[in-house]
Amino acid sequence: MNIYITRHGETEWNTEKRMQGWRNSNLTELGLKQAEALRDRLQDINLDVIYASPLKRAYDTANIIKGSKNIEIIKSDDLREMGFGNWEGMTLEEIESHPEYKDEIYNLYNNPVEYKPFGGETINNVSERVHNILDEIIQNNKYKDILIVTHGMTLKFVMAYFAKKAKMEYEDVIFGQASLTHVKLDDNKIKLMSVNDTSHYKK
Repeated sequence: MNIYITRHGETEWNTEKRMQGWRNSNLTELGLKQAEALRDRLQDINLDVIYASPLKRAYDTANIIKGSKNIEIIKSDDLREMGFGNWEGMTLEEIESHPEYKDEIYNLYNNPVEYKPFGGETINNVSERVHNILDEIIQNNKYKDILIVTHGMTLKFVMAYFAKKAKMEYEDVIFGQASLTHVKLDDNKIKLMSVNDTSHYKK
């Protein structure tokens, strides 16, 4: 079983350094090209099904990667980005300069065990839903090759699941937009074939 995992292409809010969470921002021209580059890279690779976050930026990316392939795209709320509550739509600079928020934005990226959200999801919330959907995907797709299209923070929890390590083992990795991570499952053995590969990007 091959599981290919990617993050959506670049969005307008990515360029503005705004927290997106469950709110949406459209793909930029570069974001569209990033998705197209990954589509081209996966053109000759078998995919039986695509699982995608229902948030527009991820679903649009999934549709672009699907291209002309006759495969189903299954939406799952559990693959959504982490919900950031009050922070959604704010820039990183605004959050870091806010007297109430600045300590927690630091904790989110540097000390997640201590992170307390303002109307958003906790680390445990996201970890539980991501691990549950991955259990379901693997159980329902034995011997199939699948693509998962999700989000930057969610991808960290996906990788933690496969690495069988601490919840935020990949907190220092910033997953590139439309990057490719490849996990191979063989008789319950997990092998990471590639992580955060962006070699398909065109100049």
